[in-house]
Amino acid sequence: MTDRVPGAPGRCKAVVTAEELQKMQSGNEFAITLRRDDHPIQEGTPYSKAAVLPDAVAAKLCPGVQDPTPGDAFGALYDQKADTVRHASGSNITLHDAAYTPLMGLKIYGEDTENRTVGESGSVTVKVMGKNIANVQKFSTDSRIPTPTAATPLSNSYGTTISANTGNSVTVEQSTASGDVNSYTNGFFSVGFYCSLKAGDKVTMSYNYQVTTNPLNNSGMRLILNGQLITVAYRQNVDPGLYYHSFTVTSAMEKADNWNYLEIRIGGKSGVFSNFQIEYGSAYTGFEEYKEPQTLTVSTPGGLPGGDIRDEIDFARGVLIRRVSENKEYPLPDDVLEAYAKLHTFTPTTVITNDYGAEMEVVYYTDTTAVQMVHSPADKGKTFTIDEHGCVTLVKDNPEIVSGETTIDEVKWYYRKWNNGYAEFWSSVVPLGYEGSRILSRWTALPFPVWEKVISMTVPEAESSYLLQEPYVLSYLEIDGGNTVKICAIRDAGGFTEADHINVSVHITGLWKAD
Repeated sequence: MTDRVPGAPGRCKAVVTAEELQKMQSGNEFAITLRRDDHPIQEGTPYSKAAVLPDAVAAKLCPGVQDPTPGDAFGALYDQKADTVRHASGSNITLHDAAYTPLMGLKIYGEDTENRTVGESGSVTVKVMGKNIANVQKFSTDSRIPTPTAATPLSNSYGTTISANTGNSVTVEQSTASGDVNSYTNGFFSVGFYCSLKAGDKVTMSYNYQVTTNPLNNSGMRLILNGQLITVAYRQNVDPGLYYHSFTVTSAMEKADNWNYLEIRIGGKSGVFSNFQIEYGSAYTGFEEYKEPQTLTVSTPGGLPGGDIRDEIDFARGVLIRRVSENKEYPLPDDVLEAYAKLHTFTPTTVITNDYGAEMEVVYYTDTTAVQMVHSPADKGKTFTIDEHGCVTLVKDNPEIVSGETTIDEVKWYYRKWNNGYAEFWSSVVPLGYEGSRILSRWTALPFPVWEKVISMTVPEAESSYLLQEPYVLSYLEIDGGNTVKICAIRDAGGFTEADHINVSVHITGLWKAD
């Protein structure tokens, strides 16, 4: 719409008929017609229902309202906005449903998780970033990349050659393989990357690898971060596939300049390595590309003390609130407010941290598409609630719609599913496939199709004292076409024989696909 711009503001023309003129001359009441005569420079958009609240818009915003008014429409918009606004708090905040929009609010509170005065050094820095915190810069066939400018040879004297030394994917060829698979003599390469790793951080490192040759029939890799071994043992994982390992960063791994290198001893294998990632937490939650972090530093003279009463910085209001020593607010500098206005969330995952581990509160817009999962035309518009792990939350007002048991491929499955998309499967599976001395695996179909992103899979203690004596790990659950899974039991030491029949109890939760 456009405004009317009058050339003669307020001017009107009075029109009197002859009959009304006679009434006026006789001293009686008379009527005149006033017509706007303001000689507009711009006519503007005429005010009408079609201009203010068209029927098509009213039908979308107020589908159940008879003769909706603009007030009804504004009320509907407010309700929709309320549904898309979320709050989160903590010293390390992860958002799985944020839209790519500016932050709506951010607060930092005095006193951190270790009861220190926040910002006692004179400032606090907030970092807003994606889930993947590893900014991969280069690859090398040297065992170390000690600095960002260090040489990165493409081959070494132990038979290892790499295809490139930049990007997040590298092809590795190993020409020699013999003896101890753990030894560096069977090949190695290094990954150099920027990442802020602090002692005590719990993180999960992951990458994909597609093995092309494996002469030693070895499915393990030895990982060494900044010269420190991070694998508990020479961990075995299925080839080809996904490798991930969760660990706690030690002080020996921490680098002041945030430059890190990871040596991977490949055990004689050749293949393609890609999707290197480090994420906070003790679980792998899928790969995301690295996103350049945003930072915001605010001065905190004297720090932000805490306790029962805490000082606070409220960026949305633009104030530093002193409550401990005085009850007074101080405006934040313009450059801080300008930097805050540029902060935005990432999609699908946003991580918000600060350099003091201070408690924070964030207000953000959620991406409604993140909780609208369309399985098929019949499911269009079905709403799912996603928790902090990206999993469907089972809510009480979504009843169970299917449950039962069935035998498929000689595996007896028990299952349940709910009309909000949540599904459970559990069974006791005997892996029959013999993949070398340390891996038993089995493909089997599920009772009905699920989406490829399985939410979780737990394996209680195996029903075998043989396995319990020397621990095994479940490498991963591979899904083929949505309803066929591969379940693997893997030993860290010793080995299986082709005669071993191991019962593994499995519990799977995921999202079912509509028929």
